[in-house]
Amino acid sequence: MNKKILVFDEDGFEEKLKYLFLTHFQRKSTLSEIDFVYTGSIEDFEKNLLRGDWNVVIINFQTTFFIGGDYGLNELCTLNKKINTCMANERMKFAYASDGMKEYFSALGFLVLRKVTDMLSLREFLGSSPFKGNLVTLEEILAIVTERQKLPLDQVRTVRKRPFVNARQLAMYLSRKYTTKTLVQIGEYYGGRDHTTVIHSSNAVLDEMDINEIFRDEVNYLSEVIENRYGCTPCVVKRRS
Repeated sequence: MNKKILVFDEDGFEEKLKYLFLTHFQRKSTLSEIDFVYTGSIEDFEKNLLRGDWNVVIINFQTTFFIGGDYGLNELCTLNKKINTCMANERMKFAYASDGMKEYFSALGFLVLRKVTDMLSLREFLGSSPFKGNLVTLEEILAIVTERQKLPLDQVRTVRKRPFVNARQLAMYLSRKYTTKTLVQIGEYYGGRDHTTVIHSSNAVLDEMDINEIFRDEVNYLSEVIENRYGCTPCVVKRRS
């Protein structure tokens, strides 16, 4: 399946963005498998959105785009709904935005990057969280873990008894490994927990894997299930303080 990337950028950085994505994705696929569509107007961007199933969306909005024009925050929220509807599975939404717009894009689920002329921010993100062609959802990861451990799915996110806590920590770790969700988004899904809880849970899983071979084999088994079922590419989950 082609990797479909849609860009809206009125500043003319098509070749730089395209080169970045092609050099990143060619490690995992041929260039012919990348469908890169670059639009220089919001009208063309919205028309292309209707093609649907976009894996990656990048928009380059500066404050000047909103000031003195017909495009405001209400229009941005409407556009975001269209983007979510037309994206495949999990979302990789990037926005280059000035300081005045960052909070709005973050609230809409975009990863806000530095100015488009600085490719390092996007390259760093892609390097630490590689594209996962057929993405698995948080719901699907939790279902795999609970089925394996024979626990009721509807209780794992809230019950504080040890078997449920262990399953929840494992699911959080796998969510970091196989989805593009942020720590905040993962914590919110698993019972409205803080991002520090997600970090602690991941660290606990990594620590246990270091000393417990049986547990390590179990984690590897679940990882294989996810990769084989959904074709996911794992990212490296590192310990964080």
